[in-house]
Amino acid sequence: MKILHSLAAIVLIASCTSQTHKDERSKSQEERISLLVDSIKPGTDRYLKTADSLIATVNDSTDYYELRLLQGQHYQLKAPHDSMLYFALPAKQYARRQPSSPRIKGLLASAMSVEAACYHIQRKENTKAIKLFRKAYDCIMQSDNIERAPDIAANLADAYTYTDNMPEASRWYRRALLLADSLHLPTDKTVSLNMGMARIYTQMGDYATAERCYKETERHFDELEPHMQGYYLNNYGNLYYYQGKYDEALKKFRQMKHLLRKKDNTFDMYLCKINMADVFLNLNECDSALAYLKETEPFFRQNNIDACIYYANTIRIGIATKRKDYDEIKRILNNEHLTQTPEQTIRDIRSKYLQQYYTDTGDYRRALQTITTRQRENDSLEYNKMNMRAEEIMIRLNEDTLLMHRKLETEAHKANINSARIIVLLLLLLCVILASVIIVIIVINRKKKTEDEMSIFRLKLESMRQRITPHFILNILNTQLTDKEQRNTSIIQLSRLIRSNLDMTASTFVTLTEELDFVKKYIDMQNIRFDEPVQLTLDIDNTIDLDETRLPAMFIQILVENSFKHALKDKDGDKLLTVRVRNQKQHFAIDVIDNGKGFDICKQNSHITKYGLNIIRQTIATINEHNSKQAQISFQITNIKKQDNTVCGCKASLLIPFNLQLT
Repeated sequence: MKILHSLAAIVLIASCTSQTHKDERSKSQEERISLLVDSIKPGTDRYLKTADSLIATVNDSTDYYELRLLQGQHYQLKAPHDSMLYFALPAKQYARRQPSSPRIKGLLASAMSVEAACYHIQRKENTKAIKLFRKAYDCIMQSDNIERAPDIAANLADAYTYTDNMPEASRWYRRALLLADSLHLPTDKTVSLNMGMARIYTQMGDYATAERCYKETERHFDELEPHMQGYYLNNYGNLYYYQGKYDEALKKFRQMKHLLRKKDNTFDMYLCKINMADVFLNLNECDSALAYLKETEPFFRQNNIDACIYYANTIRIGIATKRKDYDEIKRILNNEHLTQTPEQTIRDIRSKYLQQYYTDTGDYRRALQTITTRQRENDSLEYNKMNMRAEEIMIRLNEDTLLMHRKLETEAHKANINSARIIVLLLLLLCVILASVIIVIIVINRKKKTEDEMSIFRLKLESMRQRITPHFILNILNTQLTDKEQRNTSIIQLSRLIRSNLDMTASTFVTLTEELDFVKKYIDMQNIRFDEPVQLTLDIDNTIDLDETRLPAMFIQILVENSFKHALKDKDGDKLLTVRVRNQKQHFAIDVIDNGKGFDICKQNSHITKYGLNIIRQTIATINEHNSKQAQISFQITNIKKQDNTVCGCKASLLIPFNLQLT
């Protein structure tokens, strides 16, 4: 069976050389390239006109040569005889004159790739093409257009197949697949690589691997271009043919024929039909084989395609052999005049039919010669296939070994990184633990310091409370003992008052209710000794909850006691005493107001007068130390004056915050 890939290879290379260059260009430069490459199909008049118009608008030389290379694709398809060199060589010469840069490397790689394709496809100088493709690959790997690397690697692999170096071809196709996977290219850019691999394994006789590659391609069949779909079906059918699975081969060729039914005059369609003729021959359907031959032979003879003519004659010899039409075989052999030596696979097919022909006609000498020649060529072919498979296995083994070493190095590197990461994490954990310990120690120390300060604070308040009780009792007793006439009447009230004093001073803070009740009892007892009792007025703001509002114990009582002792004791006439409590949002104000002679600190006995007030001031100072500036107690004493500026009383004022810190 004749396997012709030339046209498909041309299409494949043209497709590869038309990939968009993703250089660091300006937006307008990107739009020019995108307009030409992504929007218009090469080989059309519109493509050529668009390329010409874009070239006329550029000012940058690099842009110019990039567009020229794309323009050359039109002439490659329309006039393939070395036309691409006209575009590739000037671009290569320009790139070599420029300072090296990623974009220039990309331009040089494209130019050399196009030049290599010309030597590969048109001139059949594959050794030179391989050298150019290798240089192009090295350049593209140093460029900012590395996305084209899989294309160049695939073209290099294709060139190796034409030198029968299948192991190297396989290696470069695998590299192309690896690059495509690393670059995360879309499947429509990489699916053709699996076809190339399948074709190579078919030629090496590794049909199982080839079929796996074709099945992988089949998953993305709809993503292929129409011409690549035909290329895929043709090669897949060839695989089944070589395996002797003629029914499966016929299915693939019929599928290819259905795909190409709108292009009956194309080379691909005639290639498909001649392949079907060979399959029908092997299925013993000679009439169908002959019908397809009649459709294809005129095209091949008209275009002087010797390889296909030889293949068609071989199929006719096979049909004549099966029909015992030996005169037809003689006619074919006598009239055949070819200038090119056909491929060995096609020669082997003909040798099989000629061997049967010579045997049937009794020409055993030629039959033996045919058998000997065929066996020698097949042995040589099998030997070459074995060598190629062995070499390919060694290459894969070396690649796998290198890959394993790299993987081990990567794993070792990861292990080192993980070890370093663990060490860093442990150090961080240690730092966190140390910081936590330090914070805990600081918190404990601060808490202990605060507790110590609070203990000192409580001791101070306790000391002041202990000073309040003896002071009060002494004042009460002195008052009662100097008043012998009222002693028997007030003894019970005195004992109750002292008991209340002891109860109140047992707590640092008391409620306003408790404090005011004590003041009432105190005034009631004091009024016993006056002919004109003190008139007590309680002026309480009804917005204040007396049972919840707290203040330091005995504060109001001390102020009331001072009013009795220094303002109301010796006063003639009405003795007025007012205790006023007002709500001032964040604070509550307590005023103790009398209508006595006023307060003159300079004229008062310091030991007697100041004692109670000092208790208040020292208690306030101690409490304020443990409260914020917004929660401070204030205390002041002022005289009340008439309009003529004469003193008519005294007012002692306390301003106490509601949010006072209580202990």
